[in-house]
Amino acid sequence: LASPESESDLLRSAYSPHELSDDIWLFGYGSILWRQGFAYERKLVGYVKGYVRRFHLGDESHRGVPGSPGRAVTLEAAKPDDLCWGCAFLLPAASARRIVESMDVREASYEKRSLDLFGRRSEALPVVRDVIAYVVSSCPAKRKQVGYLGPAPVPDIAATIVASRGKSGRNLDYLVNLDAWLREHAIFDDHVSAIAGAVRALRAASREAEEEERVCEDDGAVRCAGQVVIDDGAAEVVSNCHRSLLAVGIVWAEGEFAAGATVAVVSLAGAAIATGRVAYSSAEIKCIAGKRSR
Repeated sequence: LASPESESDLLRSAYSPHELSDDIWLFGYGSILWRQGFAYERKLVGYVKGYVRRFHLGDESHRGVPGSPGRAVTLEAAKPDDLCWGCAFLLPAASARRIVESMDVREASYEKRSLDLFGRRSEALPVVRDVIAYVVSSCPAKRKQVGYLGPAPVPDIAATIVASRGKSGRNLDYLVNLDAWLREHAIFDDHVSAIAGAVRALRAASREAEEEERVCEDDGAVRCAGQVVIDDGAAEVVSNCHRSLLAVGIVWAEGEFAAGATVAVVSLAGAAIATGRVAYSSAEIKCIAGKRSR
């Protein structure tokens, strides 16, 4: 059972319908920060207390695909002294209720809350009261419905973000945009920062691996014992059909090598076609070059 303190906290944060004359503010903590999708009159950067932003949502639509979800952020209840920075948007009076109704449908699996928004000037006095926020439900059925994945090691979340893509683009772009928004507003979010750092490390390692692979390929070409120059017809066959090279397509052999050596196969224009082991020495290839096999 909930303690009296937690019950009172819940009552204070439960959503209370706004009066017709009320200003209606909507709290954004994820993609709404840089792509609202609705009109607004004013915005205020601030934070809500008792909640944290976490990459715990599995996104199979916008940043992933069915069976291979990307990761997006949720707003979820935490310790009383925890906080989540974001941005509150004042909705136009003429369209506020329509926008909220649309958000209610879009966020149907989340719980609607009225939270106070605090700013940098005071931790005690909110700058806006009763800001609408959609938080992840504590109900397991609703969490499953929304695609809640829950916590995972930072390296695992980072690997998912790097690998995922959906109809709205790369999961990586979602993280980059969120991290950039936080940095632009001098906000430190330890969770987002840790994942962004892990992603940067993964991408750097990937670039290093690609560079090592390229260098190894180049080194392999340098270590070739020689070159076999082939005509255009043979180049097309070797490139597209992956067939063995016949003597009739050979123009010349460069270098001195023995049978069984690894050589580079190049076109008349000098383009690299393939590498492979030869059945004949360079001297023998020069003798049979251009001749048809019997």
